[in-house]
Amino acid sequence: MNWGVYLSQEVRFMLLTDLGDDSAPSRSSDWQSCTDTDICLSALEALMHVAKRHDAAAAEFLEEVINSTFIAHRVAFKSVDFEFVPFESDALHKDVVEPTLRLLVTEKHKDAHASFLAALKQIAAGDAGNAITDAGSALQHVLQDLGCSGNALGPLWADAKRRGW
Repeated sequence: MNWGVYLSQEVRFMLLTDLGDDSAPSRSSDWQSCTDTDICLSALEALMHVAKRHDAAAAEFLEEVINSTFIAHRVAFKSVDFEFVPFESDALHKDVVEPTLRLLVTEKHKDAHASFLAALKQIAAGDAGNAITDAGSALQHVLQDLGCSGNALGPLWADAKRRGW
């Protein structure tokens, strides 16, 4: 059996078991049910990153399996380029969050990417104040990455407007 297919079956089993789905196949396994969302998502991200290093096509297949399992069980997370992000609205997620993450995934924008992900996690945790701070930090990093000058968001924004952006 292809290791990517086997791994995706293991992940599906783990997710279905954790979600309390009675249709999950019964079998003995060393996998334990994951009860902490952050730990479970981190473990799945790690599996996808390991798979990506060995076989990009298998990793993409694994990501599709995880996302389809999440959709089937109405889990409000989605893997975008092998990182989990929470979402409240599928339209908002597809139109705003996913394109933003895809733009920020480069090495040049790694700080903005990290700040944007932190903002998404803060929103999911119900901490709007810190989410706004992290989103502002992401914007500040992007403006700095694009060559705008200033030491805070206000001057950076003014410089961007002066440049015609």
